[in-house]
Parts: sequence; C-alpha cells; structure tokens
Amino acid sequence: MRTSHAVSAALLGAVLALPAAAQNMSGAAAKGPQAVYVVDVGNQTGLLVGLDGLPPIVASASGAAKAPSGPMPGSPVPATLMLHAGVGLPAPFYQWVSAGTNGSAQRMTLGLRGVDTGGHYGEVALLSDASVSYVEVPALDILSAAPMSLGVKVQGVLRIEPPGKAPTLQQVSQLATRLAAVRWLVSGFHFAVGKLDTSGVRRVESFVVKPGGALTLNLTMNDPAAHAFATLAPKPPPGARPLVKQPPPPPVDAQLQLVTATGQVQAIIELHEMRVVSAQRGSAQDRATGAGVVANHVTVTAQQARLVFTPQIAQ
Repeated sequence: MRTSHAVSAALLGAVLALPAAAQNMSGAAAKGPQAVYVVDVGNQTGLLVGLDGLPPIVASASGAAKAPSGPMPGSPVPATLMLHAGVGLPAPFYQWVSAGTNGSAQRMTLGLRGVDTGGHYGEVALLSDASVSYVEVPALDILSAAPMSLGVKVQGVLRIEPPGKAPTLQQVSQLATRLAAVRWLVSGFHFAVGKLDTSGVRRVESFVVKPGGALTLNLTMNDPAAHAFATLAPKPPPGARPLVKQPPPPPVDAQLQLVTATGQVQAIIELHEMRVVSAQRGSAQDRATGAGVVANHVTVTAQQARLVFTPQIAQ
C-alpha cells in the first residue's frame, strides 16, 4: 500500500515547480515516484494534502514510472483509504465528512486522480459507496508552524481507471496557488467554554472523532487556564471529610475551534456534556520554562462530539 505522499510545503506555498522530494507524514522520505492527488465530488475538484491506500506507482530501472501494482483497471475491490484533507475541497465533501462523523452515515462516490511530481505518470481511481469511518485531528500546539491536515478514514469499493484523465502538474499547481492565501496551521485553535478564560490552553494532543461517539481530550495549559478549568472539576466543599463522595459539577457544552492564521474559523468540534476528569499540576521544572509557560495537564471528556465545518473552508 502507498505510504502517505503529502504535498510538499513548496507546493502548498504555490511554487509552480513541484519538488520531487516530498516527505511522508512521519517525516521520512517516501519511496518511489512521489505523487500529488486531487479529489472530485460531482463536477468540483480540490487538492488533497495526502492520500494513503492506493496501489503504489512502481519505478522501473530506467527511472520512469510503471503502471501501479494491485487491482487491474476496471476490477472493483473493497478498499480502506486515508484522505489527508486541508482547505479548499468541494463543499459536498466536507458535508459528507461531517454527516459521517455525526452518526448520519451517508454514501458518496469520490474520484481520486494523481500525478507524479515529474509529470510522467497519472493515476485515476473511483471510490464508490464510500463512507466515513472516523476523522483524526493532529496534535494542536500554539508553538508549531506545521500545516493543518485532517485524516479522513474512508471505506468503499475501489476501481482503478485508465490514467487518461489524470491531472496535469499545471492544474495541481493552480489549485495549490488558491490554497496559498489560506494559512491553516496546527497552532490555530481556540477552546471555548462559556465565559471561562481558556486562552492559556497551549496544546491539545491528537484525537479521533468517531461517528456519534464520546471524546477524551488531553490538554496542556498555563496556570490561569488551569484555575479556570478547575471550576469544572469535582472537589469536596471546605471542611468535608475526604471520604465523603461529593456530586460532580454539572457538565457543560464547549467548542474546540480550528482557525486560520487570520482567525477565520474553518471547523468546530462541538463537545456536549463535557467534564474535567483529571488535572495534574506541572512540576517546578516544567513551570520554569518562561513567564506564563507552564505544564498543567488536564483531561476532559465529552459525552458526544460533533464535527462541523464552516462554509469558509471550501472557498
């Protein structure tokens, strides 16, 4: 199966010449000819950040790309793919992903077209009867400059098509140029919990949104934010005996907003009936990293999580 071929930073920066040395999502150089992919939904097309699961493009001894190994063109086979999605994909795609993770299972047909970064070989596939298994959100960190990419796990029936309708490098570069104006990074997030001051939440560990499921989030925050979240944590009243079990505070609704560098909200994870289940104050050494930079670790759970995309993400 293909390793994750992420579109290089140069491509996403709208450099028209695609470099031949894209890296996979783990940071290691991917093997064989590198490829970039677009997804078609109806008559709309958008650029994927990466794609896992298609048969690999095989390099010949001369360096030219051969036809992919795996199922023969026209032969339908069950398949599970991981689509790495950023901004600028067709609006129906985001609506399908949102509905799938929110328990409203829908089926869709996706066109997947790729071209290797040398422009020598194209790859075309059709994924029919496709459904969303889950969405993986990467670790969010206010100090990171990494681009945002949501991992959308899908399954369906895959059919390899003749490569005649593969995109050209020029078409891919034009799509990348449109994306260059939108800086969506993993540092762009905001945790909204009523009127609490949560601006000190500095990191959210990677998590997965599953259809209709509960969600646990592990947060790192400074002291003021930790004090705010402490109001949501169960604690005995003053003077109470330690062994007396006290009822926890009522759950609250919250939002984890994913925003661009300009503050434009692209997606929201709605957290229903959220509770604080644990809080650990960082050590003195952890808290000595700078003014306001502390390592308070707080875990919250939500009875239900919903993923919602704003219309701006498809523009």
